[in-house]
Amino acid sequence: MFMQKTQVLKISLFAILSAFAVEMTFGLIFNSLGLITDSVHALLDSVVTLVLLLAAKWAIKPPDAEHTYGHGKIESLGGLFGGIAILLIAAFFIYEAITRLYSPEPEILPGVLAITAGIYTIGVDVFRIVLLAKSIKKIGGTTLKADFYHAMMDLGSTIVAIVGILLVTTGFYQGDFIAALVLGILLVVLSLKLIYRTAMDLTDIISPGLVAKVRDITQNTEGVLGVGPILMRKSGDTIFL
Repeated sequence: MFMQKTQVLKISLFAILSAFAVEMTFGLIFNSLGLITDSVHALLDSVVTLVLLLAAKWAIKPPDAEHTYGHGKIESLGGLFGGIAILLIAAFFIYEAITRLYSPEPEILPGVLAITAGIYTIGVDVFRIVLLAKSIKKIGGTTLKADFYHAMMDLGSTIVAIVGILLVTTGFYQGDFIAALVLGILLVVLSLKLIYRTAMDLTDIISPGLVAKVRDITQNTEGVLGVGPILMRKSGDTIFL
């Protein structure tokens, strides 16, 4: 099961990296800020997928003298750094989109050929969604579910980028930059969510409802006279009690 999970995540990682390369290349060639911004979204997805892949590999690494609770926190640390990096990049693209909206029309505008990169990325997203959905049904796992949700979001952002390019081809020059602005804001939201979630994991946050459930089960166990403070922490997919 472990090898199956890592193999699925590796395939997903290579697929989204190819989409990043294609979108970035076509975006630079055809001067499409929307495509370039969406390629950064693909890069964010690649970072998340890589973190999930490393987490799946390191999760089974046994505790040692320096990591008595195991190595699950590496997943949260990697996600935190990745989220901060993408947040800075997203802020740059929002600034660039606003600047271009008030700049003279460039000599090169995204054309129909630029849509080719978006269509390729949609194909990659659909492939990942189907692959991950089937794998989740067969082997399950939180890492696969997380990558599935990111693939769904990536599909939506690519559609926005294509709409922007189509608007340009119909004469609405600002369409591409408005699409880039929308995608930049989306990247900021996703980055902040990733940063918040991973930062909370590093502070050993735990669900009060889960603590209450453990207390209830313990109190209703035959032979238990009383329950003191319940101390819980999460490391990767493992919860220590």
